[in-house]
This record gives sequence, structure tokens and C-alpha cells, in this order.
Amino acid sequence: GISVGSASYAQVINRRFGTIHGSIQYLNYGTLIEADEDGIETGTFNASDIAISFGYSFNLPWTNVFMGFNGKIINSSISNFSSNGIAADFGILYYSPYQPYTFTIVARNFGTQVQTFDGVREKIPFKVAIGGSYKLKHVPLKWHVTLDNLQQWNLAVPNPSNQITDIEGTVTEEKISFLKNAIRHLIIGAELFPDSPVNLRAGYNFRRS
Repeated sequence: GISVGSASYAQVINRRFGTIHGSIQYLNYGTLIEADEDGIETGTFNASDIAISFGYSFNLPWTNVFMGFNGKIINSSISNFSSNGIAADFGILYYSPYQPYTFTIVARNFGTQVQTFDGVREKIPFKVAIGGSYKLKHVPLKWHVTLDNLQQWNLAVPNPSNQITDIEGTVTEEKISFLKNAIRHLIIGAELFPDSPVNLRAGYNFRRS
């Protein structure tokens, strides 16, 4: 019974002023079973999330650098509990129609919870990412590389099923190497026929496997 929807619109005012845009995202988790602490079912309840954002982007004069930001209002409801928050996204993009490469850095979810569910304040998931792409000159192929979750180095969690127990009962957890943790920040992708109205894209997120 889960449903999700989104709508967005952007309008270029002019080259000097820039672009304004807005969007709405909605996620409904459907009807869930309600039960007490003993597991006795007492009925059903609903849960949903919604985020409304407005933003502005512009080209820095006499450069190939673009900047933009969003302001977001977020609401989450679980049964008769609800929480509200505000957040912002910020991004910088280098793009030139005469160059085969682009670079960008994005910081998402600067913000705070305004109204809590039950008095316990939760953090909004702040994230930082750097990305780039390069289009080959004689082959219709563009490569993409993203370094994600740069705000937090340690993303790996030991897998309990990989822990070792010796005959004395001593438990040794799985050790996460530097390389295994580093690669969890990497996302790679490729785009075939990038200048065509119809193209083929593929990507791989090492953290999500």
C-alpha cells in the first residue's frame, strides 16, 4: 500500500537573473497494523511524509560557475503524532558547453527539527557530495563519478554473521579495512549517447551494492 509522488517546475527568468524552481515530494506508507506493547492488535494507523521546496539558481557573471539553493519545509506524520522541520540545500556547478567535463559539490539538508514527535529532537540527515563527469571525444559515452557522504568517513558496519568465535568463546568482530570503508563513498556511472534524446544510463553504488 505504499505510494510515492512528486512534481516539480523550473522557470528561467533570464540569463542575468537566473532560474526559480519549486517541487513537492510525497510518500505514503499505507495502512499499518497498530498494536500495544504486548503485541495485541488494536487497529490500524497511517504514516506519511511530505516535503515542499522552493529554490533559486544563477550563473556567476563572466564565469562558467553556477550556484543554487533550496529551502524546504518537511512534515512527517505517524498515526496521531507529527513532526515538522526546515532544511536547505546548496550547490555549486562548473559547466561549459565547450568543455567535455563538469564538476559539482552539493551540501544537502542544512536544517533542524522544529516540532518533535514526542519531545526527543532528531537530527536531519546532512550530506555532502562531490561529483564530476567527462564526455569522450570520439565515442558517444560520458562517465560519471560521485563521492558521497563526505560529512562522515566511517560508513561501514561490521556484519555480525562474519564474526569469529574461538573454542574459548571469545568473539572477534569483522574488521573493516581502509579500502572497504573508502569504496563505500564511491558511485560510478556511464551514459551512452549523452547528446541523443534517447540514451542509456547505468550506475553502481558500492555502499548499496
